[in-house]
Amino acid sequence: MTPIDRNLLLRLHVKRRALLHRYDEEALHQLRVALRRVRSRLRHIDSAEAQNLRHDLGQLADATSAARDWDTLAGRARASLKPRKYRCIQLYLEHGRTASHEPVLDMLRSQQWTQAMGRLETCIDAASDNQSGTGMARAKQEVHRAWCEVQSQEDNKHWHKLRLAIKELRYTLDSVPRNALEPSVAKTLKHGKKLQEMLGTWHDTVVHLRMVRAYADSLDAEVDEKLLDVLKVWCKRMKREAGEALDEARSYLEGKGSDLLQ
Repeated sequence: MTPIDRNLLLRLHVKRRALLHRYDEEALHQLRVALRRVRSRLRHIDSAEAQNLRHDLGQLADATSAARDWDTLAGRARASLKPRKYRCIQLYLEHGRTASHEPVLDMLRSQQWTQAMGRLETCIDAASDNQSGTGMARAKQEVHRAWCEVQSQEDNKHWHKLRLAIKELRYTLDSVPRNALEPSVAKTLKHGKKLQEMLGTWHDTVVHLRMVRAYADSLDAEVDEKLLDVLKVWCKRMKREAGEALDEARSYLEGKGSDLLQ
């Protein structure tokens, strides 16, 4: 496993500048991905400073979660609702997105961000290429443990833990140079990416369903009858889509992706 790639730090700086210049949902997504990759590599550095930094970077990432949820909910609405129905909730989506973006920009301007990036710079300079396959073995163990918990008690909480474990495994494997990947590891990485996409679709759908239901619950049934009908149908569709995404992920884990559990 390689030490933290300095390109990740550069990517964080580039995406921060882009977002402060003009908010862009893809730039936010790439910033979040870079933070996750850095945190994954910090996890395998055996020092208190690295683990404290990993925790602090997690707090910075958390500050972007609401914006990402609103961005993806708006995208889902545009893609899945007919124009007339979309117009019914457009104001709600625009208001939610606008309100969620400002905390992201505040975080990027904060002293907390500046200090964390300085500490990351120091950590990169101090890191050495002294990791082995231990991180990968540990990450696979976490996936296996999370899968056992899903089978024991299948609910959203345990599926979410499995999603995070697979994501951690993928980013751990991503830190291995491509020319050093053994065929079996490359295969595991491929399946990990596929499952991350499946479970990411499921997770987004569950979050969106919760957001829309909360909005529906805030409305007056008599005044907003037509809008509630639109939301009810949309929620029913999202619930079905979430179930289908889990079925697909389960089948993949039991079939092509079963090597992740070994």
